[in-house]
Amino acid sequence: MRFRPFLLLPVLIGLLSAVSLRAQVLPPRTEILTDLRLVQDYWIDGHPDPGNRGWARSAYFTGHMALYAVSPRATDLDYAFAWGDSNVWTLFGGPTTRNADHQCCGQTYVDLYGYDPGPQYLTDITTSILGMVESVPCDDWWWCDALFMAMPVFTRMGAHHDDARYFAKLHDLYTHTKSTRGLYDTEHHLWYRDASYLPPFTTPAGEPCFWSRGNGWVFAGHARALEDLPFDDPHRAEYVATFQDMAAALVAVQRADGFWNVSLADTTDYPGPETSGTAFFAYGLAWGVRNGLLDAESCLPAAIRAWEGLTSIAVQPDGFLGYVQGVGGEPASSQPVTVECTADFGVGAFLLAGSELFQLAGGASNVSPPVTRAYFKPNSPNPFNPATRLRFHLHRAGPVTLMIHDVAGRRITTLLDADLTSGWHTVVWRGVDDQGRPVSSGTYIARLDAAEDRASQRMTLIR
Repeated sequence: MRFRPFLLLPVLIGLLSAVSLRAQVLPPRTEILTDLRLVQDYWIDGHPDPGNRGWARSAYFTGHMALYAVSPRATDLDYAFAWGDSNVWTLFGGPTTRNADHQCCGQTYVDLYGYDPGPQYLTDITTSILGMVESVPCDDWWWCDALFMAMPVFTRMGAHHDDARYFAKLHDLYTHTKSTRGLYDTEHHLWYRDASYLPPFTTPAGEPCFWSRGNGWVFAGHARALEDLPFDDPHRAEYVATFQDMAAALVAVQRADGFWNVSLADTTDYPGPETSGTAFFAYGLAWGVRNGLLDAESCLPAAIRAWEGLTSIAVQPDGFLGYVQGVGGEPASSQPVTVECTADFGVGAFLLAGSELFQLAGGASNVSPPVTRAYFKPNSPNPFNPATRLRFHLHRAGPVTLMIHDVAGRRITTLLDADLTSGWHTVVWRGVDDQGRPVSSGTYIARLDAAEDRASQRMTLIR
């Protein structure tokens, strides 16, 4: 049973002091993963139909895939593929849509393509984004949420096609939203949701209206876009500087309980804990620290405080995630926000935040230059029967051998012996030896030899 609001209120004051004491140290990985699985499993159990490809459910799947990347479960990948299959890998509005909300699903379509490169997965999203790349207009993103919905799609597609035109068009669209429409306030380093909230519009107390989740979309959108943007992109420095300025502004207005108010500049404008904006901010702060773009001394404690607040106040004993403001465009939208309020995009934001903190808790860091070795993504499915996909990346072109061994080191079969280009490659092992005979249940090791480079991947076959 979930807590009822009148039962939760008397313990909030006690929780606040506990949160402030615990929020200086990262929780252990096991604790973070327990909270992530509790919330994710509650959501999936309640939604056996993975849903449509609209922006809200697509935002959920960004977090779902982030958690899969750091702690893979075959059932989670199956759930994501079931979502893509049920939507036939299409977009609302059709393949020629320019609407960023309709394109958000493309983030996960590209991720799933990385695990199983079916050409149909990217047909519609490529048509949609390439249509914008090859056109002149750049005024499509009139609301700040669009930066989360579509910025990462452009960088993912640009990286996938190795085509700098995607990055150039992204900056044209970004500049129009940020500067031409003036949605970015260069004094406060926060964003107005859209032109209807620009000054002279103010909150009831006369403050500028900076909506928490609107800024959460933007902050998280910068982080996700920077993941795939080339380091030598001419506009990368601008994105990074804006991201850093936003981080400083956000840390300055965080609440004592780790949350952010729905109204960032006016604490009297619908005060109270709110999960979706808070989770997006925690994600962006943790991602920035892990990637060396944000100061760990100031930003990591803020991310930890947010996580402690989310897990001690918003997450209920059964995994229900409360205090998620519903669909809207301002602090007054979908009020009141209570422990009974949840939404798919809020769960996605929570999974994004926890997945980043999970990596930081394990000492993971992306501060060093891009990977310069061969490596595997987790094979899928795993455990498997009868077949599994092995996905690996080569830093340089050259001769490659991929063999399967048992745990005693005996060679079972050679899957690949060829010259390959650099980049991603996929090979399927169907659980058979060189003679095509099924092998028994057990643990097997894929060994990749590429010039002077080696990588391995363990997997389990269950008959």
